[in-house]
Amino acid sequence: MSANTPKKNVFGRYDRILIGPATYRYVRKDENGDHQLQLAVDGLLQHSYRRITDAQIAEQQRRKNFKVEPKYFAKALDELRARNDSSDLLALSEDDARSVLWKLEWCRCFHEARTSPSSGFRPNITPKDLKTFIDTFKAEINRWYLRRFSEPRPAGRPVVVGYDDNGEDVKERKPFDHPSPSTLRNWLRLYERAGDRMAAFAPRYYRCGNRKQLDTEYSRIIDKCVLHYADRSQPTRRDILDLVEIEIHKLRKRRKEPLKLVSQSTVDRRIAKLEPFYVEMGRYGKDRTMRKYLMVGRGVEVDLPFERVEMDDWEVDLQTLAVDAGTWENMNEQQRAAVKRVRCIVTAAIDVKTRCIVGINVSETAPSTPAAKAALRTITQDKTALAKYAGAQDPWEMHGRPDGLFTDGGSVFMGEFRDAAMHCGIEFTRPDPDPRQRGHIEAFFRYLRRVCRFFTGQTFSNSVAKADYTAEEYASLTVEEFRKAVIKFIVDVYHNKPHRGLRRLTPRAAWERDTAEYSPAQVTDAQRLYAFGFRHPDVSLDKQGVLYLDISYRSDPLSELLKKLGSSAKVDLVIDPENLGQVFVHVPRTYQKHMRAFAPIEMHGQFLEVPAHNSRFKGKTLAEHLLLNEGINQFVREQNRKKQTIRIESNESLTLSGRRAAVRAGVPSHSLTAKDYEVVTPRYRRKVRQSTGEDPIAKESTPSGEAGFGKIIGVSKRTRPRPERSEQMSSSDEPPDADEQQPAPPAKTNPKPKARKVKGARTARSTQRKPASSVPTAQQSSWVPRPSKSINQGDDD
Repeated sequence: MSANTPKKNVFGRYDRILIGPATYRYVRKDENGDHQLQLAVDGLLQHSYRRITDAQIAEQQRRKNFKVEPKYFAKALDELRARNDSSDLLALSEDDARSVLWKLEWCRCFHEARTSPSSGFRPNITPKDLKTFIDTFKAEINRWYLRRFSEPRPAGRPVVVGYDDNGEDVKERKPFDHPSPSTLRNWLRLYERAGDRMAAFAPRYYRCGNRKQLDTEYSRIIDKCVLHYADRSQPTRRDILDLVEIEIHKLRKRRKEPLKLVSQSTVDRRIAKLEPFYVEMGRYGKDRTMRKYLMVGRGVEVDLPFERVEMDDWEVDLQTLAVDAGTWENMNEQQRAAVKRVRCIVTAAIDVKTRCIVGINVSETAPSTPAAKAALRTITQDKTALAKYAGAQDPWEMHGRPDGLFTDGGSVFMGEFRDAAMHCGIEFTRPDPDPRQRGHIEAFFRYLRRVCRFFTGQTFSNSVAKADYTAEEYASLTVEEFRKAVIKFIVDVYHNKPHRGLRRLTPRAAWERDTAEYSPAQVTDAQRLYAFGFRHPDVSLDKQGVLYLDISYRSDPLSELLKKLGSSAKVDLVIDPENLGQVFVHVPRTYQKHMRAFAPIEMHGQFLEVPAHNSRFKGKTLAEHLLLNEGINQFVREQNRKKQTIRIESNESLTLSGRRAAVRAGVPSHSLTAKDYEVVTPRYRRKVRQSTGEDPIAKESTPSGEAGFGKIIGVSKRTRPRPERSEQMSSSDEPPDADEQQPAPPAKTNPKPKARKVKGARTARSTQRKPASSVPTAQQSSWVPRPSKSINQGDDD
């Protein structure tokens, strides 16, 4: 038979067929193979018919909207239902229900023996006939009970079977509790008064005791006051009793009657009669009540692995130590007390179809986008190496590209996380913030709490459960040890535990079953690197390739790209932080087609894969390389610090040797004194004025009078004509060099008297002590000792 051909259905003439809310009686099957149904309303057949095919029946059965009750409209069943026996015995216990059926069978057999024409004995309701009926049918009815319930009736009470020699009664217990004639007569009367309904034999213990002990008005007040128990202020039962007493006191004052009190048990019984849903909604609100009473649905149904992956983060209920395990063992008590305690954040992803955990990240910081991206990356790659690192025995090969990734509305799943998912080709969906929209991952986190119970330092779910337990003081597990424990728990425990949602199949077995013929789509290396790699723009490309963190990357396809871009080109790199053995170079759009033809293997989309020139960087992570470089740099700094000390000490020794040699040879000091500086400064100013064509002496401030130092006895005259301004300035209107404007020294001739006066004036001025801050005059000697370079003023290297 074809898979698309519906099976042929066969129904009985007295079968009742339910299609949705409608009830039908089966009539017949016509010549076309269709089924004729007659409508029945409240047990009465109507003059309305319906035709239905086998295909339509199959569709209704698929929707679970079709039900058949065989022989419902049979004559015997109609006779029973004609009695209108609508007794509700669902609230009875198993023993009470069996007792009801036991009594009902005795009454049925008695009426059958009394009314059946084929019966040889028609008993009346007399003690003699009833005793004869019991002795005749008790074995048969007992066999019926054994067939119905597969166990005998309990033993009956002791009855008198004779007398002993002393005239005392001899009693024996009945083999089973068959009724006495008077008991059977009472059963028959109850059954008749109840209209031949089973409810006649239902226990009525609830009717025991004195009824209506409270006044009607008091009862009305209690019923009104207990409604306040369903209030958002969450009053206690004692508060409701106080409210009842207040209202009754008001009524008593109006009636002028003595005080009557209501007990707490009376109020409690009335509160217990309230509808639980009503009480929960009044005391805790609509949302909590709906979550508590709403029936659990089947959720989203998926057909293939990685069709739906749910992702979320959870703060673990365990305090961990933010320190390395080896360091912790070597610490003293004071140092251990200063170590920071943290609660790790677990970001996990679960495959809804197989219930396997396909992504994981454990971070000691608050929820963040980098942690979420790290968990997203583990979804796309094999995690067997991670499982071995944690000491797990089973592999962790579950990976692929999800068809749909579902997270909450947290900020960590926005921005860069969304871009990374898009670059991997993953459809990213943010459902309603309600955690029930991601029930599978929430259920896994509840199960993951078992990991915390293996170690000390639990924080528990709330302060009430925590009590006086100091989690920080009892923290004993480091962050790295907890990370390994979580991974080992997932791989070896959770994946191998029978799951109720998988019909007691383990997640690993479900993965192997569903991936035997179907393998999830994979994320390419280019997609993964572009999504999770570090971008480094504007890197120089030359004949040495590209350089990143002192690692050279080069290849033949890269040299071809260099020919197209030129030796001074800048390119963008994408670095994989988990593997520095290769980088991806972004190829401009203009040359992508050419590079795909030249290097089809190395080209991944718009990126060119370039390996490291040194193969030892293959598989090395960025963190390992940076730590190694930091160690090298620290070594270099220490060596330079030692060599720097040697160099400084050598320079100091050479400087002292030079000074001693100069003193020994009588050479003046090379250092510039304040006196030398004040001699040179006016000379520099005069040369500046001379180069600009101004009078070099006109603006010279000359002290005179008693306030001055010394007395002018003569002034020398210019022996050389003043040059014209036009001759001093060059064609570019720039002043010539000061050395070029310096006047030539006078010829060696016999000194004139005025020259001797100048010399005498200088001698006279030299006899007076001038302060270091005085300004020299124009007649000061032009000889100034020229300072030479110190040894330390040269290049050190």
